[in-house]
Amino acid sequence: MNLSELREAGAFVEPEPVKVPVTWTRQTADGEKTSKFDIWVRRRAFGLIDKIMASDGDRSRSSQMIAHCVLLGDEREPMTYDEAFSLNPSLAWAMVNAINEASAPKN
Repeated sequence: MNLSELREAGAFVEPEPVKVPVTWTRQTADGEKTSKFDIWVRRRAFGLIDKIMASDGDRSRSSQMIAHCVLLGDEREPMTYDEAFSLNPSLAWAMVNAINEASAPKN
């Protein structure tokens, strides 16, 4: 297989973010609340995964992944690592699931 054939076979991750629906359920003072909204996700390429896995052990890998991959709103605004690290756990896991969904191979 040559480079052109690899490209045609989808070997390289597209740089354009994809819109992924998210459902976030959490407990509030008034009971359980669910929000549904879309986020933009940059798909994970090998280099990003490798960079995060090799990074400083004091930083959360999941928070790094969210900060690198999730974009919010029409302006596709990124979060900082500190913002991702401070997320409500149920929202963080919903975003991690969206990253996994966007990056999964399509059948």
